[in-house]
Amino acid sequence: MLFRVRYWLLALIAVVGFWSPWERVRGAHPGTTWLFLAGALARHRILPIAYSSTAVMGAAILLAFLAAILRTWAAVFHRRKIACQTRELGLWLHVLALSILMPPGGALLTVLLATVAAGVLIRTANRDSAAVTNPVQSVERVTRRWPGAVLKEIYFWGVALTYVVFAGRYNLTVLEQGVIVSLGLAVIVQGLQLPSLRSLC
Repeated sequence: MLFRVRYWLLALIAVVGFWSPWERVRGAHPGTTWLFLAGALARHRILPIAYSSTAVMGAAILLAFLAAILRTWAAVFHRRKIACQTRELGLWLHVLALSILMPPGGALLTVLLATVAAGVLIRTANRDSAAVTNPVQSVERVTRRWPGAVLKEIYFWGVALTYVVFAGRYNLTVLEQGVIVSLGLAVIVQGLQLPSLRSLC
């Protein structure tokens, strides 16, 4: 049951994180975690302000691509025991990457709740996959699955590419729009119901 609602649960957590009503009581936009972390790096003289913003976004890009890679790998090898745990780890890393667009308080809450949810989901996956076998599959058959797996995880790839292409504009609205477009594409793909890539978790 928990696995079936996990995306809705994490989506709700993310919406609250982006909204962060407790940080908007004065009516002004509270700023983003991206700028907050960049300012903290500069304030503590770890990096100059000219480079700190790029460093924060660079870390987010790495997390976003790592999340997409893990999710895609899990979609390809969806019948292996470790696939379920890998999918949840990828989702958690994606939340970390996404949190830089949120206000600092919302990002903190989102990461904390996502960490708890990921721990519960991975533990549940470990228990449920105990009886799952690791079937031997031909290289040709596995290779044919990669394009479909990338399509299945199009949301994660879309967010990662959005960061790479538009981060240099330092425009929060454009980045948020890229996330929304990626989500819309994922909904369309999900509606296609790719039976060969349905996972066991």
